[in-house]
Amino acid sequence: MLRADIALSDSKNTERYVYSYIRESGDFPDLEEDMNSQCDAAAEIKDVFEVIRNYQIPIVELESDAGLKSICRIFETINSTGTRLTTFDLAVARFFPKPDLKSKWEEAKKSYSVLSEFNVDGERVLQVIVLRNAEENNSALEVNRGTQLQLSPDYIEKNWDEAVTSLVRAFDWVKKMGARPKTLTNHALLVAIAAHWCARPMLPPDHLLLKRWFFSNLLQSGATQASNYRISRYFKLLRDLAAGNTDREIIPTVYLTTDIIVGLNRGSDSRFKALQCILFAAVSEDLYNGESLADEDLEEHHIFPKAYCNREGLNIKLCESIVNRIVISKKSNRKLLDTSPREYFKDIINQAKDSGTIVGAAARLQACFIPHSNSKNLDDENKEHFIEQFAPAQFESFMKSRANLFLEEIQKVIGDSLETQQKPENEDE
Repeated sequence: MLRADIALSDSKNTERYVYSYIRESGDFPDLEEDMNSQCDAAAEIKDVFEVIRNYQIPIVELESDAGLKSICRIFETINSTGTRLTTFDLAVARFFPKPDLKSKWEEAKKSYSVLSEFNVDGERVLQVIVLRNAEENNSALEVNRGTQLQLSPDYIEKNWDEAVTSLVRAFDWVKKMGARPKTLTNHALLVAIAAHWCARPMLPPDHLLLKRWFFSNLLQSGATQASNYRISRYFKLLRDLAAGNTDREIIPTVYLTTDIIVGLNRGSDSRFKALQCILFAAVSEDLYNGESLADEDLEEHHIFPKAYCNREGLNIKLCESIVNRIVISKKSNRKLLDTSPREYFKDIINQAKDSGTIVGAAARLQACFIPHSNSKNLDDENKEHFIEQFAPAQFESFMKSRANLFLEEIQKVIGDSLETQQKPENEDE
């Protein structure tokens, strides 16, 4: 080992010490007889020490009575130079040591794995607290950096635990709705729901209106991670909804048709992700083998696999559609790979017949939104008609049939908020 005090000192002793160490320590047997190599190695180590000695850590010192505007200005300057800091980072520095927000947030993530699973930012807790504070004081609902930093330390301490547990309830709830970290585009909706449960728990998690409101917002064309303004608005609309107001301003209209659904083939589209949630929520058993599914065991499978579509010359863009996806286990996904859908759906039906579980197979098909009439059609001469829909020539027809099933499920979830006619040209996306 090299002595750190000598390594970090800027003197000739450092160079002599490093050279002696390489020559005499026995740690470099390959260099013992080669003086030039010893010198080269000493020079490389010296260069490393030079970097360590000259490394600078930038520090911005503020007076204890520095105003909030000064802190925010420094925060913005640092962000603009490439070192990205979050509002929560600023809040941690603003309120330290009491409350110690960093420690409190680390403890919350340790206690509730769903927070780490969905990569929730600590700022979300402060946003919930801001909304609760506004509700209690009947003040304007503004959720921004300023209102978070203006919270009193005592108020944060008093409401932190309840805000965290409400946020956890919201993310646990959305998991039951089928959301996964990669499919949940809008944490702002969850902040509003958490604040609603924290301040005025009028719509319980099992209330159908809450589910309808959530998916009606999630299924909006172009919906993305909402701004702070939208968080405040969501919270206000949710309060109005709980008070019995269900007009179109509160629960927005969703414009969808079978053609639009078939055309959803980009994971960045919020509607694509919303339908992924619906797919995940619907299944509890593996379509292929009937085994129970666990959260960590779920994967998406292309009904008409991509390699199969390439071989058969099918439309690759359609192959990527949300309509061409089902949720199955990792094991089944590995087994099926690029198998022809006619082949593996025939296996599903034959296995069900042999085991006397046709009714169960039909239930799994229904949960996966696979078009079929009823269980009888899987158990008699009509079985071939069912299998034939997976022929390459029927690819586009199958996609439209399945999109219709998606549309029916969406109707069940959001009711008359669904509009299947063409969207008016003068209405914003």
